[in-house]
Amino acid sequence: MKTRFFLSLLCAAACLLSGCSLTSRLGTEEQSLLSASSLNKGDLVAFGSFEQDGDTKDGAEPLCWMVLEVLEDRALLLCRDVLAAMPFHDTYEEITWEDCSLRAFLNGSFADGTFTEQERERILTVSNQNPSNPGMESHGCGVTRDQVFLLSLEEASASMRTEEAHYVIGAADATRYAQILHLETDGERDENPGKACWWTRTSGSDQYAAAFVDRDGRLYPAGAQVTHETYCGIRPAVWVSMK
Repeated sequence: MKTRFFLSLLCAAACLLSGCSLTSRLGTEEQSLLSASSLNKGDLVAFGSFEQDGDTKDGAEPLCWMVLEVLEDRALLLCRDVLAAMPFHDTYEEITWEDCSLRAFLNGSFADGTFTEQERERILTVSNQNPSNPGMESHGCGVTRDQVFLLSLEEASASMRTEEAHYVIGAADATRYAQILHLETDGERDENPGKACWWTRTSGSDQYAAAFVDRDGRLYPAGAQVTHETYCGIRPAVWVSMK
């Protein structure tokens, strides 16, 4: 594990020095966020740890994140892979992001178990807008204060304005752990877990559904039933301080 991590740092450093493009940076291994002096849009960073290979005996693996946006003092990170199969909400009822069980999980046990105390200090609490889904009968919710969250449909669309971006950013691989949890993918079991759909925080065609991004990196605004346990997985996002 340590050897792989140090090799990851070397790969990332070489990529940054060579001035490679967004696509090539997203194809490299990650650098550690805590040791990075600066970040650029398209970089990969290691931040936190979560079970991914399905072998709990060797402990949780470092989480890899894509840098989607860089402002003066902060950066928006999106987890590179779909981490686990999980419903948007655990009860079939009218629901929004504000009150769903997935939001409670991400800002509770996920955040507590994934990040060290030093890493938690870098995560910003942000005010997320949650507008209605255009053309759908559902409605959004008020502003939410989140540390860990899902991209909204609008944010996902803004990050994938080109065909290349749909493939590089939108089409996400499932982890082996997610596949063990029965997340539906286009891969072969025990070989390549393949691509998986991932939830956004935007309501779908009605309040019983949530919008998602499909395996080809395409937005699916009508969404899937919020209680579906295996069709979509989680792909968390965080804003981190660069100070």
